[in-house]
Amino acid sequence: MMMTPTAETTIPHAQHVGHALTVLGNGCVAHPHNHALRATLDAGRLDAAEYYAQLTRLVSRLLFVLTAEAQGVLPSPPASAAARQRYLRSYSLGRLQHLAAHRRSPRATGLYRNLWAVLEHLGSDSGDLTLGVPALGDFLQPAPVLPDLMDCVLADQHIIAAVQTLARTTSAARLDGESLVRLHLTLQQWQPVLHVDTRSFELVSTAGQPAQTTPSPVVAPALVIRLLESTLDPVLDNALAQADPEAALRSRR
Repeated sequence: MMMTPTAETTIPHAQHVGHALTVLGNGCVAHPHNHALRATLDAGRLDAAEYYAQLTRLVSRLLFVLTAEAQGVLPSPPASAAARQRYLRSYSLGRLQHLAAHRRSPRATGLYRNLWAVLEHLGSDSGDLTLGVPALGDFLQPAPVLPDLMDCVLADQHIIAAVQTLARTTSAARLDGESLVRLHLTLQQWQPVLHVDTRSFELVSTAGQPAQTTPSPVVAPALVIRLLESTLDPVLDNALAQADPEAALRSRR
């Protein structure tokens, strides 16, 4: 599959995404309540590569929610006015763009749990729109692909910083299936490094130089399969372009 960049299709700013990955990676491994995550890392049951893979899956979902909010898909248009207000007041990622992360108490952790509530509802079969979130089917369930992150505690400061960085990505680039593939290729140029003893996480270039933002234009089929397995299916982008995105996503069950 050959991909040629156009004015309409650009790679999401990889440096922004890389920063968000580092913030989330550090936030999870460093939080004092995440004993289980550190124990899993210490025992070798989870290595740096798989930890990085789970972080990229989380970030892809954050990008999807931000894009869905920007295009009016979230909160769900059929939801009641009260449910939509509830979503905008308590669950919207967009509202985090206007919060000052440094003013949040390091002990505040509710935003990450709210995010999980949204992701779990998106991945359910329920028709309940109490949260203003549509149920799009179990192919979006986060737990099977984020097993080591689902019970983590993450400080509000970190989720705010990550979302604000990713919001700059979604405002500067059109997130379609092609751009997600190109982004995934770029992220493969970085090597995740975990320092469990100091509770820190970083990304370094595999070439020893700052990561390039323009990957090879040739995408191997195996890499596309891996992308589809580890991030959101590009069908999400196609659905967002439809007149009724929710119905388009439901038709993929």
